[in-house]
Amino acid sequence: DLRAGNSFHFGITPVGLDIDLDRKRKFGFSTGLRYTIDNYRLSDTSVTLGNEAGTVVPVALDEPADKSKLRVTSLGVPLTFSCRAARNLSVALTGYFDFTMGANAIYKRPKVKNPLAGVNTFRFGVGAAIAYHTVGVYVRYSVTPLFESHVGPEICPLSIGFCIDM
Repeated sequence: DLRAGNSFHFGITPVGLDIDLDRKRKFGFSTGLRYTIDNYRLSDTSVTLGNEAGTVVPVALDEPADKSKLRVTSLGVPLTFSCRAARNLSVALTGYFDFTMGANAIYKRPKVKNPLAGVNTFRFGVGAAIAYHTVGVYVRYSVTPLFESHVGPEICPLSIGFCIDM
């Protein structure tokens, strides 16, 4: 179980390419290189995640921690089609490919970080965003499960939040 309010998704695209598809700049296509951090806070602070016999399982801690979480960092390529629906209103649909760079089970007090095997190295997902000027809301859904087949629960992450300058 997760503490959804304390879990977060952060992504930044430091290198990108935008292409206008018409003269009025109403339709566009963009891609780039995106760095992503997904931080999943566990609701039970008396456990952390571990990999035993090739399976991701909860591991009991000696005493409850202040925080217990799974952090997954990835590098990906988003492919986005956007449309300016009105003067300052834009809508975007995205498909993305993420490559996992690291997955760590972390608990705090004292801070302990352990690598976690079993997270899919490649994930595919879709998303949508709507923005007014440069501030908007987005939804992002991973079609590929977070964990490899038969290694952990079949979880397909869903993120909802705010975006800036989509």
